[in-house]
Amino acid sequence: MKKRFLPLLMILVVLLGCTTVVPVYAIERESIYKEPILERYTYINRFFCNLLIVNGTANVSVFLDSTNSSVPSITARITLQEKNGSTWVTKRSWTETSTGNSLYMNKTYNVTSGKTYRAIATATVYTETVS
Repeated sequence: MKKRFLPLLMILVVLLGCTTVVPVYAIERESIYKEPILERYTYINRFFCNLLIVNGTANVSVFLDSTNSSVPSITARITLQEKNGSTWVTKRSWTETSTGNSLYMNKTYNVTSGKTYRAIATATVYTETVS
């Protein structure tokens, strides 16, 4: 009798474990950016941002070209940030404007070895001449 009871008890425990309802809660993750990331690629064909750090020098580059060959100008901004604890501190920003439908920007900055860096790029393709 005991030999039959133990396996039945184990099966009952497994079945109850499989049917138990466990509440699950999710919290919304806070964005690491102060502003929302907006993806508006209406006039953008390609947009690349690259960060390469070699021997204490950060090389940051951006390339952007428009789908519209008659745009009057394109503006791009690169921001290089260093992680300090849980926050990001802006070390340097560059902005360039190109009259035409493409823009390439390449900048360098001396950085500290062992630190964490990121590059943030934003761009605007103007469809009308601003007076």
